[in-house]
Amino acid sequence: MSTSIRVFFAVRLPVTPPLRDVLGQLARMGRAIKTVAPENLHLTLKFLGDTDAGWIEPVCELLDGLASAVPAFDVTLRGLGAFPKPSRPSVIWTGVEPAEPLVKLADIVEQALTQFGFAAETRTFQPHVTLARVKARAPRELESLLESNIDTEFAKFGVKELSLVQSHLSPQGPEYKTIHAAHLKV
Repeated sequence: MSTSIRVFFAVRLPVTPPLRDVLGQLARMGRAIKTVAPENLHLTLKFLGDTDAGWIEPVCELLDGLASAVPAFDVTLRGLGAFPKPSRPSVIWTGVEPAEPLVKLADIVEQALTQFGFAAETRTFQPHVTLARVKARAPRELESLLESNIDTEFAKFGVKELSLVQSHLSPQGPEYKTIHAAHLKV
């Protein structure tokens, strides 16, 4: 009998004081805004969803080989934005600069996973870190928070590994656990 687990590939990131501060500001806006728990902050490269657990080991072995050929790089988390747009937000995010190394890394992951029969993503990859979801009508102060943080630097860090993360959904929110880390070339 096969078991499936819910997984995704991501870059885990450090939780800096500016990130904690903006998460706190978002959380104080009330029940309409559901912030991401600081320990769950990440940058998703590829969401696989429910996956046969038998695929995990061979996928990790392949990605270890691929990741070891990709040089580590630095990124900055900067600015706040909203999807689909600030006037009608459903997701509040911070951007990633430079985007190019993450786009390349996501493409490498995407191409590797097609060898295992995983469907290629049809949308263009846009590197971002989700900070909160808007569950109801956004409070007025959200717009001013977005505007006042359009160029704020929230974190600067080195991307040195690609993580395979297991996601367990519960009524209290998702719980993430890194089950494998593929190290980039240092």
